[in-house]
Amino acid sequence: MPACRPSTLVRAALALLAVLAAFQPEPARAEIALSQIIVDFEPDQPLIQDIEIQNRDAEKAYVEVAVARVANPGEWPMRRETADNPAELGLIATPARFVLAPNGARLIRLIATEPGGEAERIYRVSVVPKVGEVTDQRSGVKVVVGYEVLVIVRPKVPRVELDVRREGKVLVVRNTGNTNVLIPTVRQCPTPADCRGVNGTRVYAGRTERIELPLDMPAEALFSQGRRTWTQTY
Repeated sequence: MPACRPSTLVRAALALLAVLAAFQPEPARAEIALSQIIVDFEPDQPLIQDIEIQNRDAEKAYVEVAVARVANPGEWPMRRETADNPAELGLIATPARFVLAPNGARLIRLIATEPGGEAERIYRVSVVPKVGEVTDQRSGVKVVVGYEVLVIVRPKVPRVELDVRREGKVLVVRNTGNTNVLIPTVRQCPTPADCRGVNGTRVYAGRTERIELPLDMPAEALFSQGRRTWTQTY
């Protein structure tokens, strides 16, 4: 009996994989979407802000919302403080549980129970749909798409104080103020037509962050603090 040629074996294996893939279960989804994932309470703003949540699934979404205060912003692992009464943490998210109709939408209200003080307060608010029974008999998996919202309550008098220096291919940013600053991006341009950007980071009060750069040359950083933005070259 003649031996099968390699090309024949490859075609047979690919055909078998195609048949098996057709019978593989596809995961069912519980998918929601939020209008924003960062909420910033600045000193001159109301202590109430709303987030819109949408259900992009064809089934009802049973959603749970939980508040945690971050005890060590910018450090890892993150230490979360929770309480049975979220008001004790300084932030309330309401409602804490609700049902969202298929393709429906509603608002989640965030209430800062006290204004900013000397130091800023950082929170993480989880918004997660709880899955029910899987209705598709071909699938034994249900994918949950949840979110974690960063909530910032700025100090009564925010102080932006940064010590930034470039050490070769590293940008070192030290925050000596009392409020966090976001660096969305840093770019370097050997020529006007050749600019290379890297993602930045958020630098919390009292923290130092290091941003790796692609080149050993001046770098332009974009900074953002609340509604204020600016750029600086180092």
